[in-house]
Amino acid sequence: MQQQQLKQQLAEKQALAAVAGAAQRQRAAAARDANPLAKKIAQLQQDFDNARKRAADEKAGVTAAAVADVASKLLPLLDSFDAALAAQQQLQQQGSADASPEAEQIHTVYTGLHNQLLSFLKSQGVTVIGEGDDVEGHPFDPAHMEAVMRQPAPAGAADGDVLRVLRKGYAVGERLVRPALVVVAYED
Repeated sequence: MQQQQLKQQLAEKQALAAVAGAAQRQRAAAARDANPLAKKIAQLQQDFDNARKRAADEKAGVTAAAVADVASKLLPLLDSFDAALAAQQQLQQQGSADASPEAEQIHTVYTGLHNQLLSFLKSQGVTVIGEGDDVEGHPFDPAHMEAVMRQPAPAGAADGDVLRVLRKGYAVGERLVRPALVVVAYED
């Protein structure tokens, strides 16, 4: 009887070992099967992230292109305001007798409209090239400027320095809407 119990215990242990071995083989197979799925899931997540980034970049590019298109259509209007303001400033410097209240009122309206338009463009990401002292006296930059004249370099100016801005340029981010027209110095 003891022998039978030992045989039965041995058989039970062998059965348990077989079941444990089968379970271990199943876990190993499941791990092997799950690993390619994990790789595929990680690859899909990476592809999704790349597509999302690409879509965001494309959206930013389309937005910049749209802003540049609208800005390019508004620039002639801005140029007209600049010309009107420059003419008024020239009259004031010459001490013109036409300093009537109506003329001052018109000048105030032109200045306000000019500032509103420029403020709107700047709020949309448009930057001005050639405004203030950011260009004059600095080296010519062919990426943002177009040289339309060359003049002998005055004292203190080097060859290739911008002497004067004839027309302002504009950009939206890295996209050039219109180059600044400039006069460049040269040395004899």
